[in-house]
Amino acid sequence: MKASRGFVIPPLIMQVLPYVLLALAVAAAYQWVNHTWETEAGLKAGREAGTKATAARYDERDRQAKEKYDRELAALRERNAKLESANLAALQANAAAYQKGLTDGKADLDRRVADVHRGYRLRDAGGTSSCPAPREPGGSATATASATGRGPDGSPPGQLSAAAGCTLSARTSEGLIRLASDADDAARQVSGLQAEVLRIYNLCTGGP
Repeated sequence: MKASRGFVIPPLIMQVLPYVLLALAVAAAYQWVNHTWETEAGLKAGREAGTKATAARYDERDRQAKEKYDRELAALRERNAKLESANLAALQANAAAYQKGLTDGKADLDRRVADVHRGYRLRDAGGTSSCPAPREPGGSATATASATGRGPDGSPPGQLSAAAGCTLSARTSEGLIRLASDADDAARQVSGLQAEVLRIYNLCTGGP
């Protein structure tokens, strides 16, 4: 029988060939698995690095924001402390000025009342000839106008000179002095309220 022409694979190769192919397949599989593992490991490492970098950026942003907040809060607290100190000082100054006004007013009232008790009298510079003369203690009232109707200084009615008018009684003088003192106290109260309103307004608006 003639041998056919062409390439003839030796039997030994045919026996070894499956093992070679198997080895190649195992090597290829190993390479694929190793590459896949390295790729997954690289991706995992990349994800972890990216996560850490992102977290670090957020931490730095939060740190800077907190530092800015702390600085602004400290500045606000310092400003509020100064405002409170100035507000308290202004309040105390207003209260002290009002109390001093009351004390001075009371001292002035006592002095003027004492003057009245020592004989000081108020005069009505616009008084007419009908103004009664003051009654001295233990004495009687004296006429302030003559029978002709002239004033105490002899001037015609309605034509008073610089010395014209009449002297008020001690009771009337003291009453008017006390009334004037009450009016001064009321004016001091109004001034104190105005100062307090202005202080509060400036505190709310940041004015002087």
